[in-house]
Amino acid sequence: MNFFNTLSWQTEIFYNTMADYAWALGLFIALLIIFKIIKNRLWHRLEKLSKKSVNTFDDKIVDVVKSIKGVFILVLSLWLSSQLLELGSLIPKIVNTLFIFLAFYQGSVILQILVGYWINKQASADSQKQHLFPLLKTVINLLMWSFGLLLALSNLGVDVTSLIAGLGIGGIAVALAAQNILGDVFASLAIYFDKPFEVGDFIIIDPQTMGTVEQVGFKSTRIKSLQGEQIIMNNSDLTSKKIHNYKKMEKRRIVVNFGVVYGTSLEKLKNIPHIIRELTNVLDKVDLDRVHFKSFGDSALIFELVYYVDSADYNEYMDLNQSLNLGIKEKFEAEEIEMAYPTQTVYVVGDKQEK
Repeated sequence: MNFFNTLSWQTEIFYNTMADYAWALGLFIALLIIFKIIKNRLWHRLEKLSKKSVNTFDDKIVDVVKSIKGVFILVLSLWLSSQLLELGSLIPKIVNTLFIFLAFYQGSVILQILVGYWINKQASADSQKQHLFPLLKTVINLLMWSFGLLLALSNLGVDVTSLIAGLGIGGIAVALAAQNILGDVFASLAIYFDKPFEVGDFIIIDPQTMGTVEQVGFKSTRIKSLQGEQIIMNNSDLTSKKIHNYKKMEKRRIVVNFGVVYGTSLEKLKNIPHIIRELTNVLDKVDLDRVHFKSFGDSALIFELVYYVDSADYNEYMDLNQSLNLGIKEKFEAEEIEMAYPTQTVYVVGDKQEK
């Protein structure tokens, strides 16, 4: 107790007077209280305003304010108040390094909240964007912590130039070793930004690979086939192939060739286009383009029918196609028009016998 009684405000301890320590302590406590009050009042004020507003962005601003950690406020107050003191070289470096790490951590949390808001806001219009958030979250964390680590090491006196050069060489080696994986990751970004297909689209890649897109991941895309099994394809393979996307098709063009026998009369041949028009007129979502007597086949008189179905749904198209085919069959039987099938007639000429 006698030791503290002998101290005066001008007594120096570790290059600072007692007055300097008192000012620094007072500033630390004041900043801590001020930052706490600002955070709490701003939080409650924004929360009240967000309840009255229909805009969801102000809710995310509330989340940003709520995400500010108490330890970050504590270290920020300590860092600001320590600027009033002469603490040598080691302690400022430790405080600065701690502040840098917490600042970059807080920044990554805020960025993730804002990016998550942007993703969720547009997810209803673009369902594929929700799969982008994990990748962006990873990239944000990687960049923020990389810059934070380099800045902290630089603050501690480490030569980051040689470190970056070494990391660059190591990064090249890693990139060469994982070039297939990186190729798939970049292909997933190309699929996202170019949008050749989205989740829920029915696509055909080749005659053996077709189905509905279920998920677009970082490395692969999952497709549910018509048979029910899941097809998994690398994104780099998808970006290098021709893809038929049927969801974006507004209408479907169908070309049908059919034949009638050569014995069909001219009058019946002329009536066939009228029969087809009558059948297509009564079918909804079916628009007749043309129907013509196309050519003379080997064993039939060939007609070509072209029509459009105003639907991208394959099942609906097949139902309409079936109705039209059954109608043609029924009408032809009623009009006694015989459908052709491959036939071959053999004429045999016998030799004359000499008497």
